[in-house]
Amino acid sequence: GCVSQPAAPAGGEVKIAVLHVNDTHGHPIAFNNGNAVEAGGLPAMAMFVGQTRAEFDNVLVLDAGDFNTGLSESNFFKAEPDVIGRNMIGFDAVALGNHEFDNELSVLERQKALAEFPMLAANVKTKDGAYVADAPYIVKDFQGVKVGIFGLITKETETVGNPAIVKDLVFLDEVATAKEMVKVLREKEKVQVVIALVHLGFDDLYVASSKVLAKNVSGIDLIVD
Repeated sequence: GCVSQPAAPAGGEVKIAVLHVNDTHGHPIAFNNGNAVEAGGLPAMAMFVGQTRAEFDNVLVLDAGDFNTGLSESNFFKAEPDVIGRNMIGFDAVALGNHEFDNELSVLERQKALAEFPMLAANVKTKDGAYVADAPYIVKDFQGVKVGIFGLITKETETVGNPAIVKDLVFLDEVATAKEMVKVLREKEKVQVVIALVHLGFDDLYVASSKVLAKNVSGIDLIVD
């Protein structure tokens, strides 16, 4: 269960450890990755998160998306092992990545129902304006420090996602959406820290990369991509 931490003394320092993964792509068990033998997987993640929680009072565990599509151990069960593992580890939030749109939307709905954490994306909606994710953002309180976390997915999902699925969805501009989210979190939610949990890409080959986001949107403290 979640233990509520006492508020920090006035003027005291609050330390928050942020752990993040991305593009785990249906690898719930350890696998051989280049020179790394038996690397990764949920047990390794669980161990590292446990060690970090033993060291810090405040730990935030995030996933920047693409937990679908990889090994048969995941694909055969439509990433249920990946979701259940994240439940057991106690992830705080997962951004939707483009590979979350490989399967029909009913699969994503099942994954969301199974998940004990919110899946975030502020810039993908159905044609009637409903969010496809659980929420555009969440707010967490760490010893009196309010942290807002909003999700973004690459607009390129329109062209790289499963055409049968993405044709019914609307992907909004990443930068414009981020500006709106910062405004909501800072002004309405009164957060002290803003984290953008995004599935955009870092390289210049991505049209709206996280570099573009950092350059064009003020008020974000940390981008996890």
